[in-house]
Amino acid sequence: MRVTVRARHARDIDVLCDLLRSIHASDGYPVRLQNDVRSFILTENCLAAWVSEIDATVVGHVALHTVWCDEVAALACAALGRPRSGICAVSRLFVDPTVRRRGIARELLADATNEARSRGLWPVLDVVTTYTPAVALYERAGWTRLGTIAYPMPDGTSIDEHVYAPSAV
Repeated sequence: MRVTVRARHARDIDVLCDLLRSIHASDGYPVRLQNDVRSFILTENCLAAWVSEIDATVVGHVALHTVWCDEVAALACAALGRPRSGICAVSRLFVDPTVRRRGIARELLADATNEARSRGLWPVLDVVTTYTPAVALYERAGWTRLGTIAYPMPDGTSIDEHVYAPSAV
């Protein structure tokens, strides 16, 4: 099995949409998946994005974004002593369930972290508190929980999310 990570291309989007629909059906990630899955993957605030492949088959994804959630930004900036312009968000991290526990998510996370570093930014991420496998991944990878926020949903409700940053960048 040969795993590679490369920049995301336009030709990957349909495959990523199918993969994300499958993950949402099995894991519930993301909490709110719109009918337009493309809009979850392709966002205006994306700084960079990567896919992971096994034998030329896309099996994972991660992106680096500007931080769009005010609650995440406020907590991260206060905890890290950085302005909002000095942080970015690692997001849209997902891996095909059939190939999990092989270090793919951790490699994607590292690549996004390294890109943030190269841009002079401190990466942060937020994760729903009930996504315990993801929480465990981030903590095993050396990320520190900065706190927990109530993430506002479009329907006026909120969900609890932990906010993380790497212990060292």
